[in-house]
Amino acid sequence: MARALPRSAGPARRSALDAVEAFVERRLPLLFPAPAVVAMLAIVAAPVLYIAWLSLYDWSLTSARPMRFIGLDNYVELLARDGRFRNSVWVTGVFTVISVALQMMLGMGIALLLNRNFRGKTVARTAILLPMIATPAAMALVWRVMFNPQLGVLNELMRTVGHPGFLWVAHPSTALASLIATEVLRETPMTVIILLAGLQSLPLEPYEAARIDGASRWQSFRHITLPLLRSSIMVALIFRAIFTLKVFDVIYVITQGGPAGSTENFPIFAYLQAFSYWRMGYAAATAMLFFLLVLAVVLPMIAWRRKSWEY
Repeated sequence: MARALPRSAGPARRSALDAVEAFVERRLPLLFPAPAVVAMLAIVAAPVLYIAWLSLYDWSLTSARPMRFIGLDNYVELLARDGRFRNSVWVTGVFTVISVALQMMLGMGIALLLNRNFRGKTVARTAILLPMIATPAAMALVWRVMFNPQLGVLNELMRTVGHPGFLWVAHPSTALASLIATEVLRETPMTVIILLAGLQSLPLEPYEAARIDGASRWQSFRHITLPLLRSSIMVALIFRAIFTLKVFDVIYVITQGGPAGSTENFPIFAYLQAFSYWRMGYAAATAMLFFLLVLAVVLPMIAWRRKSWEY
């Protein structure tokens, strides 16, 4: 026969359960996000810490030497002595600033057009999303064929009007501009989606009052649309800055950083150091500097957006 529990066991067990329930209720704000925090630590924090640790070592896969601790020597070489690294920073800055600026201007213009009532508006909104359907690598292959100086459709169209065409991505003077055009045409639809969603959420009363007061369309856009759309603009700007800074696939498929390093941005430079020259410690230091660059660009934007939202 099973041994009978003491009479005090039941109340003691219930009090223990009550204590556990009370503990869980008090810690709910911490327990609910705990799985996401653990996942982020495993997916993001652990690799970043490993890359930071690896960047302090001299480790080349082409030599039989073991890893050697060198401290900050990789960072000193990158910042002080590596002209190719400085060129990649310049290419990244030019590519990002011009691409994001053009995406924001085109995105705003297209979003304003699509926000109006006209026949075929649904078809136009669907068509604007077509560049986002294909994968970036597939789109890059298409553009690579189009940029071909002999067989590309772009030069064929230019020859029909009497122009010999350009070398496009085959010459240092035009390669970066060609990639910027590719990035703008490929990623502007995302900006359009964000800004169009913001436009459709704006109230109509301020526009009606401005129309009664005799304000022009430009005055309404400048003094009503832009201030009310500030949050959506900042969201689009943050997303486009992050994704444009880390563009790798399109550039690698089309030019692989060439010709003569004219399109070698930060990610391409880090990839080549790791998987072409096998300098793992040097590539890790490059990745850490790139991580800090992204934070330096994005965090002020987020802080400004939060401040403007509170205002």
